[in-house]
Amino acid sequence: MHTQGPEEANLMMHEEWGLLSSGVEGIGVNYGFLGNNLPPPAQVISFLKSKNIQKIRIFYPNPDVLKALENSAISVILGTRNEDLQALASDPNFATNWVQNNVIPYASLLDFTYISVGNEVIPGPLASFVLGAMQNLDSAIRASGYYIPVTTTISLQVLATSYPPSNGAFSEEAVQFLQPIAQFLAAKYYPLLANVYPYFAYSGNSAQIQLDYALFLNTAPIVTDGALQYKNLFDAMVD
Repeated sequence: MHTQGPEEANLMMHEEWGLLSSGVEGIGVNYGFLGNNLPPPAQVISFLKSKNIQKIRIFYPNPDVLKALENSAISVILGTRNEDLQALASDPNFATNWVQNNVIPYASLLDFTYISVGNEVIPGPLASFVLGAMQNLDSAIRASGYYIPVTTTISLQVLATSYPPSNGAFSEEAVQFLQPIAQFLAAKYYPLLANVYPYFAYSGNSAQIQLDYALFLNTAPIVTDGALQYKNLFDAMVD
């Protein structure tokens, strides 16, 4: 545990979910709550443990799921609802209450890897609230005596240019929000999270992208970008 220190209807393997940091993460799942026939959380967590899944992402707090995760040895990325961003940014007391209600009751019995503030809201009408919400939640968590990095999750739509990888650059619309967020993250040594979907890149351009390249099946480089070579689409998209 850390001390002092588009939802899906079903569980979905998230190899498409990247960490824009120097760390290496394992395979985990996105746990979505949309659907009218979802199994009970305890059954879901038992299934994940049987498959040796050790990481999970929850898009917003669900007490039953968090309770089922206690003492499971599954690390958790916990999201906030996008509709809570304005309140989290403008009212430190709201952020404190959010932490007291959704983090503190579980933090001694499960491992919160990160708190993700919003999902794919940059750029957009809620983008201006992300940094303030991150700062208020970070302060509230630290005041509680726990260390849980606070970040946000972006889509690759924030990029104006993505190919070749060395030319990757944020769009003008996104950079005004991402630059101060990046400064906050760098100062705290927190990562930036990104949703990376090779399937959509392939399906939107299958005439130019080889299927084996999208499915991690190539053993030889397919794309060369200066001194860098890429054997799969995922690595190229993250880079």
